[in-house]
Amino acid sequence: MPPGTNAQLAATRVRNVGGVLKRTDPHVGPLDRFGNSFNPTSYFEASQAPPQPQTQELSSTQPTRSDSPKRSSPADTIRRFREKVLITGGSAGIHSLGRVFRLMDTDDNRRLGPEELSIGLERYGLPLSDNKIQQLIDALDKDKSGTIRFDEFLLAIRGTINQRRQKMIEMAFKVLDKTGNGTITMEDIEGTYSAGHDPDVLAGRMPEDSALGYFLAQFDTIESDGIVSVKEFIEYYRNISASIDNDDYFELMIRNAWHIPGGAGWSANTSNVRLLVVSSKGEQRVVMIENDLGLDVHDREAVLAELTAQGITDVYNFTLSGAL
Repeated sequence: MPPGTNAQLAATRVRNVGGVLKRTDPHVGPLDRFGNSFNPTSYFEASQAPPQPQTQELSSTQPTRSDSPKRSSPADTIRRFREKVLITGGSAGIHSLGRVFRLMDTDDNRRLGPEELSIGLERYGLPLSDNKIQQLIDALDKDKSGTIRFDEFLLAIRGTINQRRQKMIEMAFKVLDKTGNGTITMEDIEGTYSAGHDPDVLAGRMPEDSALGYFLAQFDTIESDGIVSVKEFIEYYRNISASIDNDDYFELMIRNAWHIPGGAGWSANTSNVRLLVVSSKGEQRVVMIENDLGLDVHDREAVLAELTAQGITDVYNFTLSGAL
């Protein structure tokens, strides 16, 4: 605005008196664009508020809001506990928790009371108050005995497993069960698991035999006898399954971990070795080795044997990198 005008003076010579804006210049009066004086501006006072219309009282038939806290359902208690277990232990959290309680079950009655449950969770790294422990037992105690069955405890925490996941677990077991006798032993995994690439072996902290034993022990959880049964293998992956919501991702994980060909969409296997194979006529195509666990891809005769087993016999040359 132009300096020295009434508008400028009106904007600058104003002070607040008791919540009312008042002019300090007696010679210049605040006027609007029509030449009318402004009314003094005052702040709103609560005491000057207009009366509010009276609301009708709630009828006896209308529901009233309860101030008492809502009691958690057993399903909510179990869900929250499962989330804490997975946060603490990751994808293998439930499996690790199971191992802790199996070691504690010295009398082999496979039942857990409040004290055992509290000690086990503390050793696992998830201490809970006595109140929370009792809430968890109340949610799982079907026969109201004050204790919970160990297998029911794990089943409730990890949930059920559908047929699609069950099928993938059984397929993975067959990959390791080289003899087909329904069990996995050290001899079975020696041909499929290369302990020489284990980080502890490479660092010199563990011999290869010990690394193989440690690998097998991950699945040998029920009897701990050096022999993995189908039941133990499924038990292991049921615990892992609890941390994976998506069936497609679970299938992808199993296929890539155990090099199982097949799968559709983003569940399709991507871990098996792919070769660029050249025929005697110079034709080229990419071929996936279906049974590549334990295969030395630099052993030409071994690779040719696998290709022959897949029905591919016209092989003049092959390469991993595409450079022929």
